[in-house]
Amino acid sequence: MKLNILSDTNSESRVAEALDALPLLELRRYVAERDYGQGLACLLIGIICRNPTLNLKPRVRFTKKDKTLSMDVMLHLPDMMALDDLGRTRVIAQYLSDEVPAVISKYAIQDFDSARFLADFEKWIRETVHVPKNGDSNVETR
Repeated sequence: MKLNILSDTNSESRVAEALDALPLLELRRYVAERDYGQGLACLLIGIICRNPTLNLKPRVRFTKKDKTLSMDVMLHLPDMMALDDLGRTRVIAQYLSDEVPAVISKYAIQDFDSARFLADFEKWIRETVHVPKNGDSNVETR
């Protein structure tokens, strides 16, 4: 299965820099090497962080013909601008952890082991983004 995480953001959100801190190529390779079945060929996640006055709505679409699930994860621009780089990374990881399972669970995709994929995805987030237990707002990434 192919996995792509892209972004469409205002530059002042600095979301692109936070995404660069995550080893997304490693995640893509890991997912590509695993067998989740033939029911989902590609998961495309768009990280969107634009001016809230635009009233953009998240798009979710499953195309049976090419077995692609596309989804948007919406971030709040003023919140992202107020965070440091590590805080942005933490917020992105949390949104991915919340939104991806919520969207995938809405679809009954035949011949796709969603439970296994989601377990692997959550494991990657937990192992990649380390949130200190002492409540500090800083995050370490692998």
